[in-house]
Amino acid sequence: MMKEYGRIRTVNRCTIFLLSAVLFITTAFTMQNAAVYAADSSFEAALQAEGFPESYKVKLRLLHQKHPNWTFKAKKLEFSWKDALAKQYADADANTISVNYKDAYKAVREGTYNFTTHTYLPKDGASWVSASKQAVAFYMDPRNWLTESGIFMFEPFYYDSSCQTEEIVKSILKGTGLPSNASAYYMEAAQQTYNGKTYSISPVYLAAKTRIELGNSKFMIDGHSFTYKGKDYSNCYNPYNIGSVDSADGTAALKGLVFAAGGSNQSETSYLRPWNSLKKAVKGGALYIADRFMSNNQYSLYYERFNVRNGLSDIGTYQYATNVFNAATLAAIMYDDYYDFGVLNEAFTFEIPVYQDMPSSPCKQPPATGNNNCYLDSISLSADGRKLSCTPAFDRFTSTYTVRETVAADKLTIKADKNDPSATVTISGNNLVNGENKIAIKCKSSSGLASKTYYVKVVRDDTQPPAANNDKLIKGVENTTISLSPKEQGEGYVRLAWEKSKGYKVDCFQVFRAESPNGFGSSPMYTTNTGTQSTYKNTKQLSLGATYYYKVRGMRTIGGKTYYTKWSDTISILYDPARASLIQGIENTGLTMSAVQGNGFVLTNWEKTPGVDMDYYEVFRSVSPDAFGDTPFFTTVDGTRGTYKNTKDLVRNTTYYYKVRGVRAVYGTLYYTQWSDVAAITYNPYIEGIAEGVNRTTLTASGACEGNGIRINWKKSKGYKMDYFEIFRSVKKSSGYGTKPIFSTKDGDKFTYRNTKSLTKGIRYYYKVRGVRIMEGTPYYTQWSTKASVVYK
Repeated sequence: MMKEYGRIRTVNRCTIFLLSAVLFITTAFTMQNAAVYAADSSFEAALQAEGFPESYKVKLRLLHQKHPNWTFKAKKLEFSWKDALAKQYADADANTISVNYKDAYKAVREGTYNFTTHTYLPKDGASWVSASKQAVAFYMDPRNWLTESGIFMFEPFYYDSSCQTEEIVKSILKGTGLPSNASAYYMEAAQQTYNGKTYSISPVYLAAKTRIELGNSKFMIDGHSFTYKGKDYSNCYNPYNIGSVDSADGTAALKGLVFAAGGSNQSETSYLRPWNSLKKAVKGGALYIADRFMSNNQYSLYYERFNVRNGLSDIGTYQYATNVFNAATLAAIMYDDYYDFGVLNEAFTFEIPVYQDMPSSPCKQPPATGNNNCYLDSISLSADGRKLSCTPAFDRFTSTYTVRETVAADKLTIKADKNDPSATVTISGNNLVNGENKIAIKCKSSSGLASKTYYVKVVRDDTQPPAANNDKLIKGVENTTISLSPKEQGEGYVRLAWEKSKGYKVDCFQVFRAESPNGFGSSPMYTTNTGTQSTYKNTKQLSLGATYYYKVRGMRTIGGKTYYTKWSDTISILYDPARASLIQGIENTGLTMSAVQGNGFVLTNWEKTPGVDMDYYEVFRSVSPDAFGDTPFFTTVDGTRGTYKNTKDLVRNTTYYYKVRGVRAVYGTLYYTQWSDVAAITYNPYIEGIAEGVNRTTLTASGACEGNGIRINWKKSKGYKMDYFEIFRSVKKSSGYGTKPIFSTKDGDKFTYRNTKSLTKGIRYYYKVRGVRIMEGTPYYTQWSTKASVVYK
């Protein structure tokens, strides 16, 4: 098996489908809450005969109760869940996640993360990065997808004419860039004979694969001319992105078109190549998938994504897509269209993998907060008044170190510098005994999912006196540097701040002041009481409009003699509190930025913290979160504007990053606010169109007393589905509803609610309802319903 094919992955995905992979667990809870399972002895016997573990059975029972015609087959695998997950996660490039997902979904390890810029390394252009182990486990655990939609990742790909109709194929392809007659090609592709062998493959699966691969882009199906590596190509079609190998430079799509052409020499003829028409590409690509994947025991969405049917050694290789939620997304598309065409009650059969030694409960989603950075930048050790050296030299990916010298101290002074400030460090084993000791320094990520332990081996011998090392200590103090800066000034004072380089302590700091760059005397203006103080407030002998010069040095007494650090740089301060206050106000001004989109535009909005007015704003745009350049993309004409509508140079399915800063001139010098936060948006007006449609949706509510409660019913205008509804209540018609609903439905198919709690007879209650649609993790709301008014009796 050629491992290189394990790197085929999706390119121009329609971002609306990212949402589905996150919502299946909610569906599972809805199923569990919606029905109480009625025992079915024959079904229980079937589960037992198949050998499903108990952790599978709860959700399978609920599916059976809702769809008794469905059949569930267990595929027992010959290796453990732990070994399979380890093999799937071993290759950092084998599992990717959208950059728009929370950081806990993203891997932080060698080859996936830039520890200097604190950014994730791209795996396919700028939009896809390596997935974390917990994210892989969540999407790989079959039990997370035993839901009404997720179950379709376990449906074999074989053609079934009873439920896989051309009408369903047309529905799936609607909204893509394919012509209306393309559905016929997929039906022809479902059953083909090639090289004497007959192939059968689901046209619904093929259409769903095209939809997630292409979205509404025509790049892979319009036959346009292009040049790749000096060669010209034209009339190339590839609706499945076959051969689109991952590329950080974003050229994966072009590689797929070269594959369609018959390779770089345009002479390969396998699978009906060259794919110089859409029909040939649909049919030839289907043959490729059937021959290379279905014939290789990868005959379902799950097996196509997680190659677990060919032995432990092949897991993580030969995958159709590296997108970790690819199977879940395609399953959701297929379910939606089966649902729309009323075929869910057909006799579907699902083959579900069962690993050995599975955990007792399904693997959880990564949390919404924190990241997986559990690495250190450095470890500094000292004892007996001297700095200790270790072998090997520190490297964040190396776990074990040995102190070169023997120490007499009963404890080391340890400083562990975290790469991520939000990580936590714990140290154990630092109470030293004579002989060899092993100290553990554990760094745990802020997500709580990842940790790395560094071990330090050190030998203690308290019969040996500490070695004298004054020469090294003196040299260390004298090479210590000081960084000085003006912190602030106000009426009657100037405040300075400084920072000492790491390594050597000082007893105190001396602050010198002069009225010219070379006018410093031999006596300090101020001496600190300790070597830890790092600020000084000068309140004496200050004249308005005068310029003062400051410098600082550290001092330490060693063996009865005084030694000094290097001088800090000399800084100058013009004492003018009003001017300084204005500049400080400008530089302390914060900005928040957001972005929305529509057809043909991205609209950015920003808001400034109150205080200082700006002359104008500079808006910067980039396709990378850390490469904005020095030239603004747009500059406002004045400081009153808080919005910019970007209507040029927009490419669909490209993620754009925006940031803004304010500018104010003070006595001819430009000063800048803090940068705003970066607003990222993937330009795809389709999702915004849905959002606008949801926002225009209206609701009509009514209510009446019913038994010991109040029944609220509502109707929704046609057009857009909801994920759920929120009901709010008040005893006042126009206020008092609060921000939290008294009840939220489990799904968008329920249009009634019975309120039985916190009701007082004779009181009039007002109710209002709104629908909620979640897209890419963001809630979008309908208009508020009309208010329903009921007196409880």
